[in-house]
Formats: sequence, structure tokens, C-alpha cells
Amino acid sequence: MNSVRKTKSRYFSGCFEYEFSKEWLEEKYIRQELSVNEIGEIVGCSGGTVWRNLKKYNISRRKRTDGKSPITRFWKGIKSPREPHECWEWIKTKNKRGYGLLSVNRKYVMAHRFSWELFNHEIPEGLYILHRCDNPSCVNPSHLFLGTKLDNSLDALHKGRIPRGEDKWCSKLSENEVIEIIKRHNNNESRKDIAKDYDVCPWTIRDIVTGRTWKHIQRGK
Repeated sequence: MNSVRKTKSRYFSGCFEYEFSKEWLEEKYIRQELSVNEIGEIVGCSGGTVWRNLKKYNISRRKRTDGKSPITRFWKGIKSPREPHECWEWIKTKNKRGYGLLSVNRKYVMAHRFSWELFNHEIPEGLYILHRCDNPSCVNPSHLFLGTKLDNSLDALHKGRIPRGEDKWCSKLSENEVIEIIKRHNNNESRKDIAKDYDVCPWTIRDIVTGRTWKHIQRGK
């Protein structure tokens, strides 16, 4: 079977049941030392659901005897690069966005944040660790740098990782339609008439022509 199987509940409408493979549960609960709630967060279910699967397979956690420290497991999680300046690819557990995860004291931490603190210093509260290489799986400390939340957002925008315009899931208009809206407004057509033609509200037209939205589209006459 797959690692996790999600099916509609036989008893409650709109709910789901989760069934885990024994090997996958042992990997997460025993070897990675994740809590039932942390495992639940990975797949989107409750800790109680994970606990019931653990009991079904009679899986229990025993005290670690391998003596592997987080630093030892950090190095084991890296694919050796051919050159020191290349990305250090994280090959162990990752989240849905591709960032490496390392279990430390039974809690997941971001592998690239662990790398920064290992080679530099503790991360000041409120700051982020950004990638120069734009590779979420990379933990090479020379590819990492400190930044604020704003720095993180601007970096993501500059590298094209933030959807904009018609790429946004909620976008109702295309770029060509927005360009036409701006032209019509520049020709002194009323926002109300333009909004009616595109089945949007006048406030949407206002935000477009003032540059509050669709900021990447030129607005010169």
C-alpha cells in the first residue's frame, strides 16, 4: 500500500479516515522521533488518528541506543557535492515546499536553519534564513543569509516565486483585459461602465487604474 491512504469516512459525512503503512509510521515515529501531532501535521490529520494507527501495528517508542546526535544526523542527510561551492542537497525528510526537516529533541526544525546556527550563530528572534541559490533543499551555509520578513517577501518576488496577475488562483481578469481597462480609463470612460463590461465592481477598476493591484502593468497614457 501507499505510505498514507486517505478515504471518505464510512460513519461521518464530509470526514476522512487515514491508514498508514507500518514502515512509514516506524520511520516517522521511531527513527525520526516525531510526535503523533507532528506526524498528523505532515498528512493533515489529528494526532489521535496517528495514535490509533500506532496501536493497530503495536508500534512503541524505545529509548535511542544508536547515540546519533542531531549534528551526526545532519551530515548524514546531505548529498555530498562535487565542489564546495555547490548546493548541499538535503536528501532526508522534506516538507511540501521542499525544505529539509531535521528532528531535534523530538521536534522538526528546518535543516537550513540548523545549518546556519551550526556554522554561524543563533538566529535572532524575528529573522529569517534566506537562500541565495533559490534552492529550498540546500543547506550549504555559504548559500544562506539572514533577512527580515520583508526581505524574504521581496526575495521571493524578485525570484518569481510569488504568483501575480492572472497567475493568482483568484484572478478574474487576464493581463490583456487589464491593459484594455487602463486604456479605456485613460480615454475618460467611467469606472462604472468599464466594470459592467467586465462583470467586476467599480472598486476593482479603481484599484487597477491607481496601481493598487496589477502593479507590474505600465499605466502611462
